[in-house]
Amino acid sequence: MQETGRHGDIDTTLIRQTLAGDLTAFDELVLRHRRAMLSIATSLLGDRDLAEDVTQQALLEAFRGLHGLQEGTKLRPWLLTITRRCAFHRRARQHPSPLEFSEAVIYPQHAPIPQDNDIAECVRASLEELSTRHRRIVTLHYLDGYSCREIGARLNLPTGTIKRILHESRASLRGSTALLPGAQRMR
Repeated sequence: MQETGRHGDIDTTLIRQTLAGDLTAFDELVLRHRRAMLSIATSLLGDRDLAEDVTQQALLEAFRGLHGLQEGTKLRPWLLTITRRCAFHRRARQHPSPLEFSEAVIYPQHAPIPQDNDIAECVRASLEELSTRHRRIVTLHYLDGYSCREIGARLNLPTGTIKRILHESRASLRGSTALLPGAQRMR
């Protein structure tokens, strides 16, 4: 939690006070960072009411996870990461998209574009071809919005290993989704 600069020092002090049981210190942290969190949520969701809910959820998660904040972690980026993750979760629940991995597919203009159900089924089948470990890491990163570092901490693996697994998984998924009707593999 060792942040440098005046703002970082204030945050560090407020975090320590919160962890010591002073809830007014957390209220002060909320006042300091809520506007930025709400701005991120609004930009990701496009709906102020949903963004308010997501910001509240992110603040609750931050409060619950404050004790696990690692030394040297800057508070604002950590809060914004939680907010983004909460917004992605909300957006996925609101508008489930089976096309999460469709970036690996290019459809020529003359080719018939498969129905969403066909694409979703192909993506599901491609994910099933991954090992359990790879599938879990892909899901945590792309669908749940966790960073490589967060996944590594959660699974007790080095960040480099997480990045390698994501790279391997993307290559595998590119090959699998290239089999969709009318799709060409990206280079």
